[in-house]
Amino acid sequence: MVDDQKIHIIGNEDTVLLFGLLGIEGTVIKKDDNFLDILKSLLNKREIGILIISMNLHTDILEYLIDLKLNSKKPLIHFLPNVFQEGIENDYIFRNKIFDSIGEIISQKEDLVIRKKGQ
Repeated sequence: MVDDQKIHIIGNEDTVLLFGLLGIEGTVIKKDDNFLDILKSLLNKREIGILIISMNLHTDILEYLIDLKLNSKKPLIHFLPNVFQEGIENDYIFRNKIFDSIGEIISQKEDLVIRKKGQ
């Protein structure tokens, strides 16, 4: 039997309201002080299959989320840029993390190929 999976959004009031118009449940967070508590609560709900996060977070919380995203299958965590944020085009943290991860993977593969050739 396949479980019914839901989408849930965490973000500012405007974004949660917009997604609510589409029938998607959400949680409004005004300050990211209690973000991790709310996140942990949502991660324990098996019915949430996709978790959309659309808010500005501290770098340490972003690092935690990226690690969680890389090491967990459920729920799928998607970062949605805050479209109401000024200077959004200058926010490169996720792109830089992706490039760093790809670089590490390529480096590890190259090391394996060199070791195999040396044997």
